[in-house]
Amino acid sequence: MTRCAQLLYLAVRFRWFFGTAAVVALTHDVVIVIGVANRAILQTLPRTVNTGMGAALILTALADDTFGTESDDQVADLRWQGRTPGRRRLRPLLLHQTLVPGQQGAR
Repeated sequence: MTRCAQLLYLAVRFRWFFGTAAVVALTHDVVIVIGVANRAILQTLPRTVNTGMGAALILTALADDTFGTESDDQVADLRWQGRTPGRRRLRPLLLHQTLVPGQQGAR
């Protein structure tokens, strides 16, 4: 039911093809993260992944994908504006811009 609602929203908001591709990519990433984590936990600990841990893994994978995409977009915007800071200042700047929308952060 949730996937259908996501696809419907993405189909209305974006092109149907891109919305479906985004949902498939996120689903793929979540399945890979859960599989790798479950395999690693089964090899090291004598217990399996419970519901809370599974939810944390899913949300972490989704947040990582979303933040990575947002950071890539921000780096492209900074390059387009001709304001690429040094590597050392780039990560705090991107984090600030992501957490506080509408502000450009310290230059």
